[in-house]
Amino acid sequence: PWARFKDGTATISIKASQSGTSISDIAGATQSPGGLEEMDDDLTPIAKVHEYQKSKIKLDYSEYEEQPGKNIDIPWGEVRISQFTADEGLLGSKVQGYRVTLTSVQWQYNMICTCPQREWDQYEPIFDHVIHTVSQ
Repeated sequence: PWARFKDGTATISIKASQSGTSISDIAGATQSPGGLEEMDDDLTPIAKVHEYQKSKIKLDYSEYEEQPGKNIDIPWGEVRISQFTADEGLLGSKVQGYRVTLTSVQWQYNMICTCPQREWDQYEPIFDHVIHTVSQ
């Protein structure tokens, strides 16, 4: 399953994958004895899936640079988000965006929100709102 939304020069795409659920299951099996509440955010199953998916998304862009991810709570549950910049297309136009990883029992979803870097201040609040309203 996938979806793509476009408004002017901004795009939000969501793609589903079953590969991330295996990574999440493996990471969850190795969690600390105290449970996820005591686990560092970078070691949580969602963080492991997010890092695993980073290598795949880098194939779609050149000059991909990503800031460290962080876990956030939204109506969906806990998700992982990173902000990035990259070159897109043959002409190498600079884009800026968010990469969000969401997991469920059977699926792992990748949400990519992008716009031209020069329009980031305009679209970032919209992307933030969309991300924070996703529910299962």
